[in-house]
Amino acid sequence: MNQDSFIRSLRGELKGLDPHEIEDIVADYCEYFRDGIASGRTEEDIASSLGNPRHLVRELRAESSIKQWEERKSGGNFVRMLGALVGLGFLNLILLGPVLAIITVLFALFVASIALLIAGVAALLVAAPGSGLDQLVTINLPDLDMSSEDSAAFVGLILVFVGSAWTILNYYLSKWTGTLLIKYARLNFQLIKGTA
Repeated sequence: MNQDSFIRSLRGELKGLDPHEIEDIVADYCEYFRDGIASGRTEEDIASSLGNPRHLVRELRAESSIKQWEERKSGGNFVRMLGALVGLGFLNLILLGPVLAIITVLFALFVASIALLIAGVAALLVAAPGSGLDQLVTINLPDLDMSSEDSAAFVGLILVFVGSAWTILNYYLSKWTGTLLIKYARLNFQLIKGTA
């Protein structure tokens, strides 16, 4: 692969990014080719040392997502970072397994916390005087008389409290996990490039 075909392939893989960012990335690789040619290397040798443009772009996207999450730790940036790491993981199977396991555990914890919140709200609604929902929904817990509205309200409050606490814990666990994933991904980038 020569410089033209490498740059053309790189541009194709960069579609969807900001046009200014694409031009910056392409300019960096053109400069790398210029420096290599000036030092006596062939275009094919330089392209070969750079690797597959598709793999390079996946690494660039993952690194960009990581930086966005580090700058602003929001839920959307976390999901984008995980998606980029999963995409990179298909290239690096060492990274893929742990990332998928972490995503699965975080998702299960999130679903469980939402289920607790919903169950708590439902119990509070059943306990509301005159709601009539106590005829539709029954709550049976061993050794606890749930026939009174007070008991249903008590259980509802406990479930809402536990679900809220669990949701907050999931938030901090996700932030901590994101930080560890970034360190793990960067170590893998270094191993792939041979700089570790």
